[in-house]
Amino acid sequence: MTRPGEHVDAEFARGRGAAGEPLLDLDEIQGNILVPFGGPVQHHLYLRWTSDPRPWVGRAAAAVTSTRALLADRARGGGGTVVGLSFSARGLRALGRRPDTLLDVPFQDGLAARSPLLGDPADPADRGHPDNWPVGGRGTTADALLVVRAADHAAARAAADRLAGGRGGPEVLHRDRCASLDDSGYEREHFGYRD
Repeated sequence: MTRPGEHVDAEFARGRGAAGEPLLDLDEIQGNILVPFGGPVQHHLYLRWTSDPRPWVGRAAAAVTSTRALLADRARGGGGTVVGLSFSARGLRALGRRPDTLLDVPFQDGLAARSPLLGDPADPADRGHPDNWPVGGRGTTADALLVVRAADHAAARAAADRLAGGRGGPEVLHRDRCASLDDSGYEREHFGYRD
């Protein structure tokens, strides 16, 4: 029986689209951009720089899983540990980049600034007010998000701690321990989990 998306994985693996057109370089595209990580367990670490982030980012980037490597892992059953790394506008600025060139105003503004437009509570005493968010609120804005998918929580924690730790490593603002809601193997959304 073919899983949803399996034919897409095969097309990507061959490096050709459905019409035979060449595709992007799968070694240069982070996994989870085109193909979901999936898997039973993910740990999401929201990070804040405590020093010059460039040395740490250089080390962490070496562990990031490419789309080609993710497809190979999925072809073997998807049991390996895979890693993704993304940055907020604040994190990009600290790396010497200009997020204003991305033409994405909500991204540039950040979660807390956009909160009133989304109907979040305006009363700071309310639990849902941005001042009370563990990450993304005023004073808790993350510079980066590290995502680790593994076979179980112990493996995910070990890999995430190893990547986030070390000399010059970032502060971990918050950690989400995520688990698939069922074991069918079918992803429900891009990241492989249901809201």
